Amino acid sequence: MSTPSDADDPAAEPEAVPEVRRTNRLAITALVIGLLAVTFLAVGAAVLALDMRESPGPVRDSAGRITKAREVPVTTLRKGDCFTGFTETAPARTVRSMPCTEPHDGEVVDEKQLAAGPYPGEQAVTFQASQACKGWLKKFQTSRVRDDLSAFNTEPERDSWKDGDREVLCTLHYTGPGALGTPLESTLDKSLKEVTGLRPGDCLPDIEGWSAVARTVACTEPHLYEVITLFELPDGPYAGDAPTKRRAAVGCTRLLRAAFKRDRPPVAMSGVAWPPEEWQWDEGTRTAICLARPSKGRLNRSVMPQPAVRT
Repeated sequence: MSTPSDADDPAAEPEAVPEVRRTNRLAITALVIGLLAVTFLAVGAAVLALDMRESPGPVRDSAGRITKAREVPVTTLRKGDCFTGFTETAPARTVRSMPCTEPHDGEVVDEKQLAAGPYPGEQAVTFQASQACKGWLKKFQTSRVRDDLSAFNTEPERDSWKDGDREVLCTLHYTGPGALGTPLESTLDKSLKEVTGLRPGDCLPDIEGWSAVARTVACTEPHLYEVITLFELPDGPYAGDAPTKRRAAVGCTRLLRAAFKRDRPPVAMSGVAWPPEEWQWDEGTRTAICLARPSKGRLNRSVMPQPAVRT
């Protein structure tokens, strides 16, 4: 969509919003979300079915923080514990727990409890355990080391299930250069947002290479795009890439035209519609992101019409 820069020509009709061009990286939905999906499908090697809770655990202070390195069963770890001891595909049965300020390559990022009931079978437990960890691990999409993180989880085995064990440990393995020397929480980048969490008024230096996350900047800094509004696609089964793109383009065209007809931008603008991809649709996302960019150069201010439009 193009909006006229000449305020004296209110009858000028803008063009339709073009379909956004996706890169190969987008097509394979890379970064952490794609990584997690692959990891959890390959659970045969990643899942640990251990029952070693009678063994001594890490050395802790009164607040529960690990104070000294010690070899321990992985199942004695808790959320926030750091350790070393991964095999090629998963944490080892016995790992070396340590304070997160010491060099390490693993961290327990959450603990989950599966639902009570009869043992549903190994395959069902594996699926439930991976699903239990999936939502929490999304948080680390915005980590500065997200491309070097692999996700694994433990799961209760049949014998321990009979004794009431339902615990699942969600762990992340750092595979980048060197080692970590801080908790993963400290690696989160506040300038990164989940694409599904973008809102009107967010400014972005670029959208090339988008997948699960996007980098935002202050709208007073040079940028190419600003989120103007959001368009809600109708619910139902995923219609396919092309139909979803078309629906998003039609919806964003209408909303952007209405927004800029009421409050014209200071420069000529083009519109871009960003629909959810199939994996996002399957997770419940129905929102298309409607962005504007200058026809020439970059922006160093917000062009957000007031008030923002949303359906």
